[in-house]
Amino acid sequence: MNPESYPRRILLCVAGLSPQIVTETLYALTAPGEPRFVPTEIHILTTAEGAERARLTLLGDEPGWFQRLRQDYGLPVIRFGLDTIHLLRAADGRLLDDPQAQRNLAAAKLTLDVAACQVCCGETVVKLTPISFAWLAWFARRALEGLPPLHWKLAGSMEVEAFLTEHKAALNDPLADDQHPTIAARRKEGIGKAFFEERNSKLKRELKRVLGESAAARYSPQRRETRRLAGCALALEPHHIQFASLKEGRAGKLAETACLVKNPITLTEAVFEDSEWIDHKPSATLETGLMSLVG
Repeated sequence: MNPESYPRRILLCVAGLSPQIVTETLYALTAPGEPRFVPTEIHILTTAEGAERARLTLLGDEPGWFQRLRQDYGLPVIRFGLDTIHLLRAADGRLLDDPQAQRNLAAAKLTLDVAACQVCCGETVVKLTPISFAWLAWFARRALEGLPPLHWKLAGSMEVEAFLTEHKAALNDPLADDQHPTIAARRKEGIGKAFFEERNSKLKRELKRVLGESAAARYSPQRRETRRLAGCALALEPHHIQFASLKEGRAGKLAETACLVKNPITLTEAVFEDSEWIDHKPSATLETGLMSLVG
């Protein structure tokens, strides 16, 4: 059965606060191979918070990941917009809270993948810029080593070198040695107030785009004391922080998602199983929504 023989091909994704599942799945389905599935339209089932994340990251001008992926890989025009983002509601019509967001807050665990510049916060993976990843990794190492909260005025040469070690690793560039312009400049300038506050702010902003306000604050360095020269630290216990590769787990999840999309018979079951609603039957609202997509 060749998917291209169908004039209307729908990719239906279930997204919480990680809208990148849409672009990851689209890439997996349209990669060279047989059979290749290029959808004519994309629909998302998500919460109100998830819809806002999708609008900002996938459909916005910056970064606009959906159109960027489509253009980079020469994909045809695909119908995907605000009208194809569907909000999940309970049987009484109430908007459903995002269970993923609740788990991110409840299961405060941080995994950092240096090679990929990715972090897993609770159960959500976030791609960070190298410098933001390095900043978070530096504070994560301090937490693992039992070091106290750090104020920018107390960031001496030892602290600068510790941060630069993380930054060189995150750049993943064989030329990122001590003579690298970014490294050399930071070693010369040190870590002053402006740089310290800027990095805290930009890291939180990158996390907030995916995790939301509350969870982003939990996984960002925060002021931990009220006294003068009170420093910043992660509000996580050391046993909730680890450095490990996320590649294997993400690849398995992506492959599973791609298979489910190709098999619409099991997709409804997968929606509820993945959201930990196994003991609950689909509400009439959701069933009607699913039928309207394929009807």
